[in-house]
Amino acid sequence: MAAEKGDFRAASQHNGKEPEVSPEQKAKWEEQQLLLLQTEYRMLRAQVNPHFFFNTLSTIQALIPSDPDKAVTLIKNLASFFRKTLNPDQEIVTLKEELETVRNYIQIEKVRFGDRINLVEALPAELLACKMPVFSLQILVENAIHHGLSLKKGNGRIRVSGWIEGDSWYLNVEDDGVGMSETRLEEVRQGEAVRSARGTGIGLFNVRRRVQTLYGDEYGLKIQSEWHKGTSVTVRFPLIPRKCREERGGERGGHEET
Repeated sequence: MAAEKGDFRAASQHNGKEPEVSPEQKAKWEEQQLLLLQTEYRMLRAQVNPHFFFNTLSTIQALIPSDPDKAVTLIKNLASFFRKTLNPDQEIVTLKEELETVRNYIQIEKVRFGDRINLVEALPAELLACKMPVFSLQILVENAIHHGLSLKKGNGRIRVSGWIEGDSWYLNVEDDGVGMSETRLEEVRQGEAVRSARGTGIGLFNVRRRVQTLYGDEYGLKIQSEWHKGTSVTVRFPLIPRKCREERGGERGGHEET
């Protein structure tokens, strides 16, 4: 469809005026564009589960000879994780649901890393009903662990926070891991990490494209990082008042957990 859109532009430039397009043609083009976006979204979604699944299998394989009991625990946690998340029809979830997935994921990673990983939640209750693409937060937390905390000596912390600003809501994941050099940070921001297959930016690219595919190019990621100090990733989502500002019975106005 990009080529067809390009043809529209070329015709306009050649004739010096906008091409005449019938309502039927316009409706057909918009339908094709939507199908393309839906296809891209499904392809991006399909990249998520195998990535996490094979990482976890590698951990289980490493544990079997040295600590079979831990391996069994990890298998049970993994089964529980996928029972909750392997639903092909569930493309959008609430932040509350995504947090439950992340907590389960952290328990899986703690089998490998122990107390080196600490999760802190600092989220107002009004955000818990907000909608987001499934696995968005999980990918950010996974990225923080494997490219930040796992490379750091000693214990580390991942802090998840969020807020409402104007007609958007924001989700921030910040870690105190090894961070990135200025060169590496620029590569990730520009998408070079995806092309070079060096790993760090692939998950971030996935989240950004899924958010932009669903909501538009004005939404997406902002990445900040400092070498030896950590990385911060902020995602902007559209605010849907009835889903984000409604009172959540029994929820506190804000909380922190580890």
